[in-house]
Amino acid sequence: MRLLLNRFSILLLTAPAFLQTPELFAQTNSEINAGFQFNFSNPGARSLSLAGAFIGLADDATTAYTNPAGLTNLSKAEVSLEGRYFNFTNQFLDRGRASGPPTGTGLDTVAERIDAETEEEITGLSFASFVLPGSRWALAVYRHELANFEATNETFGAFLDDELGNDNRFFPVQASVDLEIVSYGASFAVRFAEGFSIGVGVARFEYQQKTRLTRFGLGDVFTAQPDYSAANAVSRETVDGDDSDVAFNAGILWKAGRAFSIGAVYRQGPDFELEASSEDTDSGIIDVLSGEFHVPDVYGAGITIRPTDFFTISFDYNRILYSEFTDGLLDLTFQDLTGYEIDDGNEFRLGLQYVLPLGGSVLALRGGAWHDPDHRVRFTGTDIAERLLFRGGDDEIHYTGGLGLALGERFQIDAGADISDQIQAGSASMVVRF
Repeated sequence: MRLLLNRFSILLLTAPAFLQTPELFAQTNSEINAGFQFNFSNPGARSLSLAGAFIGLADDATTAYTNPAGLTNLSKAEVSLEGRYFNFTNQFLDRGRASGPPTGTGLDTVAERIDAETEEEITGLSFASFVLPGSRWALAVYRHELANFEATNETFGAFLDDELGNDNRFFPVQASVDLEIVSYGASFAVRFAEGFSIGVGVARFEYQQKTRLTRFGLGDVFTAQPDYSAANAVSRETVDGDDSDVAFNAGILWKAGRAFSIGAVYRQGPDFELEASSEDTDSGIIDVLSGEFHVPDVYGAGITIRPTDFFTISFDYNRILYSEFTDGLLDLTFQDLTGYEIDDGNEFRLGLQYVLPLGGSVLALRGGAWHDPDHRVRFTGTDIAERLLFRGGDDEIHYTGGLGLALGERFQIDAGADISDQIQAGSASMVVRF
């Protein structure tokens, strides 16, 4: 329990992120992880503006990751670069009454829970690639930033009724998370008769994570203001990861002429080793254990339809194995902490594109939307404090849009945006063909 009554507990959930998408990261039951909903999104400004509906379309260099079979759609050697911007909004329980009526004593006068929000902004080179096509085959090498996430929070300490029916209070907390996963990969595709292609890829993933959480003591539960000084710390929790792993992806694509194509893909999530520790500052006892962080596996299928030469409709379905987050619990408190759950999720993505010929150039107008299933950790056990912190969340709808400009056959620039309540992303990319 995270109350003044019980000094502290820690649980390591072997999990990923993301980082769409998947949406994640190695979870602990530290408060810092209660409100996050990561997504490991597909690379590319064009894909982003089409709501990531790219499995059946699969016609630029980013398909090396999204659906490697689509590499056979490329007819010229090309180099592509993408930069991406993220704004993350992270929500967490801060103060007020998380459960039970207020006592009216001291600071315990607010009858409802009060959540707070922090925002973090991140920019960087998210994708770079080189594609070499042949007559019936294509090879791509690439660098892809699968996840890049930061978050911080500081809580006041909310009041609640504990398991014994007593009025109690959460410890005030300061916490931070810094996570990055970068992959270096190669994909190869072959086209067979009647427009049918198969592609496979392999990538080495480099993972780094640093999570820090400190809880601070309270002199009097009802009247004490938080004191965030180091001398007032009662417990600390950390997660450190610096590891690499190799994973593969594979896809198929059937292109029935220009008007219709259908594809399917499997993307394996890499596994990483990490180390977690918990420290009771009064006793000086430090417990250390090792865990595993698994980026969720993804199964997907997509259909693309072109009613006219100028209009494209693309639809994707993805099955994300979010339940892998909570496989195998590692416990430092020697108590039953089962009850942390995340359901596997279904993503539905719809993208639309309309192109306008401009002499020797082409302007593309794009938009879309996708359904992002809730994949926050929720606690379904009997511990009141854990149920209040890990409540799960709601499904979200992301809205996307963007523009593309192809200057002849050699040069193309694209820009896209993805907007939701918790995450806003912007992307710009450039393609040079030879």
